[in-house]
Amino acid sequence: MDKNEKIVRVHKFFEEFHHLHEEYGRLWLDETFLHWDWWGSAFLAIAPWVFWVFYRKKESTHRLLYGGVTVMLISLCLDYVGVALGLWYYSGKETPSFPAWLPFNFCMLPVCIMFLIQTKPHIAS
Repeated sequence: MDKNEKIVRVHKFFEEFHHLHEEYGRLWLDETFLHWDWWGSAFLAIAPWVFWVFYRKKESTHRLLYGGVTVMLISLCLDYVGVALGLWYYSGKETPSFPAWLPFNFCMLPVCIMFLIQTKPHIAS
């Protein structure tokens, strides 16, 4: 395959991807946005952080947030790989453009890990 043929094929894939993304955006707007599964996801995105703000040890905030950000990055990468491989998908996403489920990757899992770090600091020993 020469360089021009590769450019043409890649351009075709991007056009198809853009078309599918537009269709999915319309479906998301009509069938998901402000429906029960969207509200459930929004609740699961906000509630863990509200809990954490009131429950955290204020002197350990930085340490806990470093752990939370690490968990976010790892879970986001693994979730993206799972979605890209077609192992799972999400129907009640907050946004139509992000492939992962934000409440789990950015809210529920990191807050659970930070909660465990705070309450069980010597669990591994």
